[in-house]
Amino acid sequence: MRPAPPLKQGSIWWLNDCPPLEGDRAKDRPVVVVSPNQILKAGGALVVVACSSTVLESDKTRIELPNLADTPQTKTGLDRPTWVVPRWFLAVERERLRDYIGHLTGTLLKRVVASVEAEILGK
Repeated sequence: MRPAPPLKQGSIWWLNDCPPLEGDRAKDRPVVVVSPNQILKAGGALVVVACSSTVLESDKTRIELPNLADTPQTKTGLDRPTWVVPRWFLAVERERLRDYIGHLTGTLLKRVVASVEAEILGK
C-alpha cells in the first residue's frame, strides 16, 4: 500500500466492513471519497461511493476506473478492473477507512462526483 496522504476528494481507500450492497455480503471494499475538501477539513463523517470488480454490464450507471493491469501508469492503485457504482454512496466515519490505495483526478473525478450527486438528489 502507498503511504496515506491527507484525506481529500478523489482518494481511494479500503473501507472496513462495508455493508451488504444489492445482495452481496458485508466485506472490505474499495471506496472513492466524494465529500468536498472543505467538508473533509471540518472532520466527522464523510460520503464515499463503493466500488466493485463484479458489476453487471446491464448497469448503465457504473463508471469504470483505470486499473494497473490495463493502465500501468494509473494513480488509482486498483490492480484489476473495478467500477464505481454511483447508487452505492455511503456516509461513513473516517476511522473505517483502512488503507489508502490511490486517487482519481480531473474529468473522471468530476464524472464520479456528478453521478453520485445525481443519485443523492434522485435525478
